[in-house]
Amino acid sequence: MKHLAWLHAVPDPEYRKKHQNAPKRQTRQEQLEAQESSLLELPDVEHGGHVIQWLHEVGPTQQGMNGPEPLSWQEISAWREATGVEATAEELVMLRNLSRQYASQYHRSDNPEEPAPYKPRAKDKAAIASQISSVLQQASRGFRNE
Repeated sequence: MKHLAWLHAVPDPEYRKKHQNAPKRQTRQEQLEAQESSLLELPDVEHGGHVIQWLHEVGPTQQGMNGPEPLSWQEISAWREATGVEATAEELVMLRNLSRQYASQYHRSDNPEEPAPYKPRAKDKAAIASQISSVLQQASRGFRNE
């Protein structure tokens, strides 16, 4: 959720004030799409994917006086009632915690220097080949000693 909030943020909220005829500000995701960046990759979700789906249905945040804020219990309850979703107490707590994480990261991500909370592993073929070669060499030494 944090990475998605980082992607959805618009870095430097003071930009329009600094530049009168500034073009439309872009989200970090829009900026990275233009660069075809690997930072657009989202981490795999092993458990609780349905709760993330629910969060997208209800919306990751609600609007507060200072921008996005975590979903209130009232919002979650209204969404549950409207959709008829049956959820455990643990799933609802998870839903609210994900909303908190999203809102918190979104506000931090206004800073253009905020690092990505998730970085996909580099797929360095040379390094992988070297690691495989090293493992095979160690294995072959082990066979010779037996």
